[in-house]
Amino acid sequence: MENRRKMVLGDWFNGAWLCIIGLYLGLVLHGLSQLVGTAIFWPILIFIMIMWGGMCLFDNVINRFFDWMFPNGIKPAKNPPANERKPLARLLSLPCGIVLGVFLAELGLSDTLLFFT
Repeated sequence: MENRRKMVLGDWFNGAWLCIIGLYLGLVLHGLSQLVGTAIFWPILIFIMIMWGGMCLFDNVINRFFDWMFPNGIKPAKNPPANERKPLARLLSLPCGIVLGVFLAELGLSDTLLFFT
């Protein structure tokens, strides 16, 4: 852990956002795990995959269009300098948020968490 950099203010904000995103991903995972046993799971899963693929394709097309429309004349460096490793707390914030979301949903607090957003 000596070769990791120390946490700065931006890392704390980034870790907090990743924890919140992980919390909601945990709620989604818990909801999908409850749908596995029902007959509607596979149509919903196929629909989610089609929507996800369409979103990725749309994002790719939009990014290519904007790169073509507004070209950037600055080329990236061939060999950027090696960055220090991210702090461990920032790396663990997303998995901890997912575990926390699944745990709170299992306790029955998913409706309460979704109500406050």
